Amino acid sequence: TITINGRPGSQDAGSGGSGNCDLALQATPGSRALILVTMSTGTTDQACQLARSIANTIAPKLPPLAR
Repeated sequence: TITINGRPGSQDAGSGGSGNCDLALQATPGSRALILVTMSTGTTDQACQLARSIANTIAPKLPPLAR
């Protein structure tokens, strides 16, 4: 479990092989924004760093979370 800009999410590192990272970020209750990174050259850690960077960029553009 991870949190990006106050949004709950999950990260699956390397499930598709080396250099892959999938990140799901709550957009609204019941929906997710998915970020899937596959690197042809690079490590799983690098893929997850890129996925988190993208998540930090798009999180403020998502609808506000219900409180």
